[in-house]
Amino acid sequence: MNAFDVKALVTGLCGAGLVAVAILIGSRGLAHFDPALVWYAVGSVLAAFAVGYRFTVWAQRPPSRMYFKRGAELLLKKVRFAKGARPHPGPLPQERGDDSSPKDVYDVADEITLPSPSPRPSPLGRGSDSA
Repeated sequence: MNAFDVKALVTGLCGAGLVAVAILIGSRGLAHFDPALVWYAVGSVLAAFAVGYRFTVWAQRPPSRMYFKRGAELLLKKVRFAKGARPHPGPLPQERGDDSSPKDVYDVADEITLPSPSPRPSPLGRGSDSA
């Protein structure tokens, strides 16, 4: 095993240990643990080990390390808005009672008149006569 695998092994064991401790605490020292759930508990502990191990191995590769660092930076970064943009614009002009505001989109759409559709020809090509 090289140094990278030892780090991943320790991380996986820590994840598995946390899940095992959570099972012990949640079942009050296995006093309220259903024996039918033993294999689910074992699977959960092994899954926690696998996720911790694989994530650590993945995060140690140079491209993945860059993705991980950038993602962590974005997650912890303070949100900055563009100049002039506000996170909450406040009340709309209509809500403030301003009559000088531009027309609402729906008011403009009501003024548009569409031409009536032309009559469609009969699918049989005989015109409108049914006889």
